[in-house]
Amino acid sequence: MINNYFFLVRFVKELQTKLTGCRLHSVFSQEKGKLLLSFTKNKNEVFVEFSTGTQLPYLQVRDSFHRAKKNTGSFFEEFYDSELQNIQVAKFERVIKFTFNNFSLFLLLRGKDSNALLISNTGRREVFKDYTTETCSKIVNELNETDFADSFAFSNELEPSPGIKEFKSRYPFFGKKIIAELLLRSENGQKTMNGIIVDILFDVMSNKLGLFLNRKTKEYSLLPESFLTAQAMEKEKSFDYCKEAIHEFLLVQMQYHLFQSLYKQVVKFLEKESTYTIAKLKAIKSKVEEGSNESIYTEYANLLLINLPNISKGMSAIEVDNVYHDGLSEKIILKENLSPNENVNYYFSKAKSEKVFFIRAKSEILQLSKRLEIVTSQEKQMVGISSLAGLKQVTKVLPLKNDIRKNDTPKINFKQFLVDGKYKVYVGKDSKNNDLLTTKFAKQNDFWFHARSVSGSHVVLRVENTKEAVPKPVLKKVAQIAAFFSKAKTAGTAPVSYTLKKFVVKRKGMEVGMVSMLKEDTLLVKPEIPQGCEMIFEEKEV
Repeated sequence: MINNYFFLVRFVKELQTKLTGCRLHSVFSQEKGKLLLSFTKNKNEVFVEFSTGTQLPYLQVRDSFHRAKKNTGSFFEEFYDSELQNIQVAKFERVIKFTFNNFSLFLLLRGKDSNALLISNTGRREVFKDYTTETCSKIVNELNETDFADSFAFSNELEPSPGIKEFKSRYPFFGKKIIAELLLRSENGQKTMNGIIVDILFDVMSNKLGLFLNRKTKEYSLLPESFLTAQAMEKEKSFDYCKEAIHEFLLVQMQYHLFQSLYKQVVKFLEKESTYTIAKLKAIKSKVEEGSNESIYTEYANLLLINLPNISKGMSAIEVDNVYHDGLSEKIILKENLSPNENVNYYFSKAKSEKVFFIRAKSEILQLSKRLEIVTSQEKQMVGISSLAGLKQVTKVLPLKNDIRKNDTPKINFKQFLVDGKYKVYVGKDSKNNDLLTTKFAKQNDFWFHARSVSGSHVVLRVENTKEAVPKPVLKKVAQIAAFFSKAKTAGTAPVSYTLKKFVVKRKGMEVGMVSMLKEDTLLVKPEIPQGCEMIFEEKEV
């Protein structure tokens, strides 16, 4: 409703009362598509904000505005200090004319073509957003032929009364909100079309305005309180003047769009998490049901060792006597690009991978099941959320990339765990990721962990409150995670170094993933994902 033609007519009357006689102090922009007109009178300053946004061009009055010292652009500077003589509106067009003693400033609310155009009394033209010479000349000619006045009465008798479809086509400037009200009021058939229109326009131009919320769609509408279409909605505020109504509507509209944007992100994220977790859980369970191939791969490696003299690089397979099964013939597939010894190591490595997989499988199934349970719970929770504040509470535990939750840290792309339901732990995925975690993401008073004397992930324990000591059992659990994500993960026990991040340095010339510790302590732990530790996110594709 704020950019409806008849609403603008009402608003222009308010602007005339407030601004006529004021002097133009400055015109500037510090945000794309928004122009600020500063007016002064008796040392008081007031601002008219004109937004040329494609979806919702609008005009509003602001009693104060803080202009930034940098990244602002000034417009129409030669015309500053001119006195505003009048404000008018075009006949049935959303064009507002500010008349000064030596020029006129036109604000055109035309969707993607919204713009501000200044025409001096000598014919000079200046624009807010660039026009081509041809377009500018065309618009100037249109404006010269347009009638402007304080307001225009809709005096058509509408006889014979047109149908709604014909009415919409003949009078497009009425807008969707008024057409909807017209449809509703015309259902009882007690008044002529002309009579209904007169009543509706009186309500728009004179009655109190209300801010209404549609509980189903979460959308807000600004309507006269007497509108029948408003009865199906919940009124939140009431206004006598357009100025306050516009300001409040824009505020809730911004929150609505933020809510919609963030809501879609959360839903998409949870869907992705659910799909990935279900697929991975299914894959692990399927592998467990198939059973381990560790013994088979170990046999193959030993049989290749026995027959090493008979193998040469480039062979794709070899048939040998299987000494483990009464000398039965066994065909073993080889990697043609590997040497004989590398093929042996290849099968030993596969056997080790199988062993590690089945050691981890039970723990991973529990973690993934818990993870799926949490995601399912969050999806159910989303159904009942209707406010931006409630939505932000959900996003606190979700690593979403958005502008609503202010975050000055790099995008989280690490394995993440929650220890004892409180302590966040981040695990690097590879050498480059380790560097990012340690040098960019970790804060000075976070704890940093790494398995001693073997390659492995950098692990960071986030310290949210530096005045609160981290319990030793928590440090031990994080050390176990660090040992688990290292080459020492199959060992019975492993030493893990830890220190505050501020004592971890990366010197010039160090390889990717390499760092030095200025001081350290050591914990001897069992490599595993300990009890009370759950994975809360791992960014991967299925």
